[in-house]
Amino acid sequence: MYIYKMLFNLATLKDMSVSQSKEYVKQFFIPLDNGNHVFLNNGVYEIREDTEIKKTYFNRINKDITNWYFKEYTDIRTVCYSFNKDTLFDNYINLCPKKLNIYDPLYIVDETNDDLNVIKNYIMDVLCSNKIESYNYIMQWLCKCFNGLKNNSCLYLKGPQGSGKSTLFYFISKYVLGEHICIETGSDPIRTKFNEILAGKLLVCIEELENFSKAEWESISSTLKRMITSDKINYQNKCTKAFTSDNVNNYILCSNNDAIKDDDGRRYFILDIDNKHIGDHEYYNTLYKAFNKESGKAFFNYVCSYDISEFNSQVFPITQNKLDAYTKRLDSVYKFIKESYILVNEDMDITFSELHNEYKKSNVLKHTQKEDFSKKLSDIGIKKSKVDGKYCFKYKHSELFDIATKLKWINELDEYNPLNIKGNEINRLDI
Repeated sequence: MYIYKMLFNLATLKDMSVSQSKEYVKQFFIPLDNGNHVFLNNGVYEIREDTEIKKTYFNRINKDITNWYFKEYTDIRTVCYSFNKDTLFDNYINLCPKKLNIYDPLYIVDETNDDLNVIKNYIMDVLCSNKIESYNYIMQWLCKCFNGLKNNSCLYLKGPQGSGKSTLFYFISKYVLGEHICIETGSDPIRTKFNEILAGKLLVCIEELENFSKAEWESISSTLKRMITSDKINYQNKCTKAFTSDNVNNYILCSNNDAIKDDDGRRYFILDIDNKHIGDHEYYNTLYKAFNKESGKAFFNYVCSYDISEFNSQVFPITQNKLDAYTKRLDSVYKFIKESYILVNEDMDITFSELHNEYKKSNVLKHTQKEDFSKKLSDIGIKKSKVDGKYCFKYKHSELFDIATKLKWINELDEYNPLNIKGNEINRLDI
């Protein structure tokens, strides 16, 4: 299908026959199944509201053409966003833009390319603190993104200004994928329902995510998690009707502070950013000089050469920042078990009532009631049993320690001496 790369001109219709006018209108206007329209504006498809289309254009067009378009024209489409489909297919109109680079399996990546190596070293050195597991994860995550696929996790880059956390998105959006399919935005699309600016964007960077209060975070957390993981998403802006389409967004969150107030362990890959180059103008001048069209093409093909057949974006390396997030946001019940038994190397041999009373006496501002207290312990494998008519907990320290290790409760800053553990349990501390 030929795409007009010109502006729609009402005057052009005056010299056309009815059949010619219909063909001309069909090139620029496509009715949608939700009442909106797609308008081709200088080669770019834009979603427009029904009233706007009528007032601006069709009120000035011959009534025969207007009646035909609104009452007889049957090529009604559904908007979708897919990087692996044509613009028009089946009953859909695919509004995904084209990527700046296309993977070429015959492209030979020059491993001695200075610009490419500068960029790779930045990712390894700054974003991954020289941890190869984190580096490989990022490359596979980007490979999936570059191939037009969605990751069910996001990259969370937390660090002070000047640490280089925004540099990766800048390079990818400008020289690798293209600025038309990447977007840098604030938190509005996750705080409000007006998120249509994200439609068709393969890579989304939410820059300088605020330090929300706990109440504010609770109100947007479910929205953000859904946007990160859902295959479908409801898009809306202030002027057009909402519509549901494929969710192709891959997310990078950048923040100077600890913006995320909860973490289920599967959605946020929290990188360990090395801040050693803050204020190092020579380093960043060299890095930005490496950003160009050729290094973008080389990086795209290098990343796309990764094997992602077994890649699961929700299974990622545990970074120190991730461990800090686990322990910082530990539920009060689990924090009580950790501090009262695990860190002091104590067995648990106590009735349910006595344990709950100990918990209530601990330094907890808001206590969990008995029923929820019991369920929280049961959820992690600490289950009560009935002895002589009373519910009791009877666990060796080694059993509790195994649970804490599995759930990543132990932090390097904990005042905990594993040498106090008897026998071979010292070998179980693996954080």
